[in-house]
This record gives sequence, C-alpha cells and structure tokens, in this order.
Amino acid sequence: MKSILVIFNGIKFPFHLMEYALKQAKSQSASLHALFLKGKEETSTGYGFPSDLGQAENVTDSEDAREDDEKIIRHHMKLSEDMAITESIPFTSAILANSSLTETTHLMKPFHMVLLDAAYDVETNSLLTNDRFTAQDLIEKSSSPVTLVSESM
Repeated sequence: MKSILVIFNGIKFPFHLMEYALKQAKSQSASLHALFLKGKEETSTGYGFPSDLGQAENVTDSEDAREDDEKIIRHHMKLSEDMAITESIPFTSAILANSSLTETTHLMKPFHMVLLDAAYDVETNSLLTNDRFTAQDLIEKSSSPVTLVSESM
C-alpha cells in the first residue's frame, strides 16, 4: 500500500495542507502519516521588575506555557486523526522534537510522497517551530518526492 507523509511544523495547523493530504490519500488508496515537528520554545531569563514580583508569581510560568503549546499540537494530532477516520483513510501520527535534518529525512524514506505547507518557512518565529532546517533542505535531502502545498491547491 502506498503511504503519504504530511509534515506540520510547530503549533501551526494549515487546514489546506491536511485537506490536500486527505484528497491525495483517498485518490491513491494510500495510508496517511502526520509528522508534527516540535522545536524548542524560547524561555525568558527572569522577571525584570522586582516591585511587581507578587503579581508576576500569579502569571502562568514558562513550564505551563510549554505544556499548553504541546496540548495544541496534541489537539492537532487528534483533529488529523478524526479527519482521516471520517474519510476512511488509514492514519498514524507522531511528534518529533528538536530533530535534525538527517533524522527527519531518514523518517521520510519509506513514504512515496511527502507534503509540506508552502508557507513552511514563513513563520520561523511561531511557537515550537523546528527551525533547524528549511523546506528547501528537506526537498534537497529527501529520497521521496516532496510537494509544497499552497492554499490555492
């Protein structure tokens, strides 16, 4: 059976990418695997205004914020799964944290098609984005064909 890999980066979830992946999987009678790349979240080095420390202690700390961001990714994983189930498409998903280009391209090898958002590199400052490599790096190093999916496709 053919298999398609769709790659999401950080907490972004481009619906057009998932919809295109589902359409391709259905038309090719292929299974679909969603890979969610997760990068490091920037952390602050402390609170700069000691006179407001009492108020600052009530604000959510960086660990809570990271957990909330990861919950968003897990929600996107569940949403992807539900969309695939609705279309009767075999589906799996995984999170890959702080991966290198080599590690990511190695995981891409068994798939006959890889799909990336055309705006993959646009928001490299987005939360939990893996910015260790670009879409062009993935395209050049992949042994599988990579398609950049735009909203107009």
